Amino acid sequence: MHPRAILLRLGCAAFAAAWLTAMPPAAPARAAETQVVTLTVRGNARQRILLVRPAGPPKASVVLYPGGNGNIKIKADGTILRAGNFLVRTRNDFAAEGFLVAVVDRPSDWDGTDADRFRMTPAHAEDAAAIAAVMRKEAPVPVWFVGTSRGTVSVANIASRLGGDKIAGIVLTSSVTNAGENGKSSVPDVDVSGIKVPVLILGHGDDDCYVTPWPEQQALVKLFKGSPSVEAIRIDGGDQGNLQATCGPFSHHGYLGQEKAVVARIATWIRGHLR
Repeated sequence: MHPRAILLRLGCAAFAAAWLTAMPPAAPARAAETQVVTLTVRGNARQRILLVRPAGPPKASVVLYPGGNGNIKIKADGTILRAGNFLVRTRNDFAAEGFLVAVVDRPSDWDGTDADRFRMTPAHAEDAAAIAAVMRKEAPVPVWFVGTSRGTVSVANIASRLGGDKIAGIVLTSSVTNAGENGKSSVPDVDVSGIKVPVLILGHGDDDCYVTPWPEQQALVKLFKGSPSVEAIRIDGGDQGNLQATCGPFSHHGYLGQEKAVVARIATWIRGHLR
């Protein structure tokens, strides 16, 4: 090869290397945009939610109700002190599926020894209607309500009291099917026969929580007599997690080790039932 050709080739390679070195590093994946919204409901009670926006126009909105006592403590800066719950820790996964997300904290006046019963009240549904209005203002898309564990009691009650103009469908994950030893409310305590929106019941086949056994979750299908579409989906696999806290979030009860896959399964079902 002619020496001039060698010099030209070396010069081009050096220029290319210098150009690549000078290029700025690739931008990291866009972080989910969040916003804390505090609503005044039922007089002077406060209802705080955390909005999580998807990267593009949302296909639908999902309102997420955690289990336990519902008190996840969303702070003004968007941090969540009790973020272990399945739906709380997967909020960004729902946004990545193209949904506008609202994570719901416990209302300021929901406390006391009988706090669990608030999930069954008309007031709870009234708060939910206010949240749905916020979601429709953010994006004119269908609003779905999703609950896990004791949050399924909330969602069932809400759907039984709100019309289809406010709620497009519901998803119940790790549904509470019986009162258990503490006598708290369960999904069968709600009159769900008049719900007229699609219903997905999703649970883990090896859920060892004593109030959410899979066979009883599956049997809930027959209660939703007015729904145009009801399906029970069994999840298997994942990580058994903490054997001392089988009703906790870090176990099959909370889909440990398969969170993204479970969210994707829920998202696919919702997209298939959009009106």
